[in-house]
Amino acid sequence: MTHEVERTSTRRHRASWLALCVLLMCPLSVNAAELPLIADGYQIFQSVPVRQPGLTGLLQILEDERLTPGLRQDMWRGFNDPKVSLGNLGVGPSDPAYGNFERLPVRPAKIRLVDGDGVTLALRTFDVPLAMIEAETLQFTWPQTRFS
Repeated sequence: MTHEVERTSTRRHRASWLALCVLLMCPLSVNAAELPLIADGYQIFQSVPVRQPGLTGLLQILEDERLTPGLRQDMWRGFNDPKVSLGNLGVGPSDPAYGNFERLPVRPAKIRLVDGDGVTLALRTFDVPLAMIEAETLQFTWPQTRFS
């Protein structure tokens, strides 16, 4: 159980770094393809405004549309399998929601960068079902040089 929580934490850490890398390294001169507003079976979980010179848009997290707030909260505790989380929430195998995940496994989360016109500039798929964008303040401290 401890290893599963550590693996999930590591995956979340990787997902955070990937979101930052998409922002910093996304080639903005690429011919962007127009995609549907939301891919089939996904919902927009989070949208963060992006304002950089030459780009005004949104960085969005897309997740499986079947994930409810309660299910997400339990899954963030380290249970990547929604069936385990459903069991923790008192939903058993006879419930249609449980069977829904039995028939079609949970989809991996995605992150996409969309310009102000709704055109998708970048789209990446994670290897985990949950993702979240968190604001971080990056600070740089110049090395102190002392002369004697």
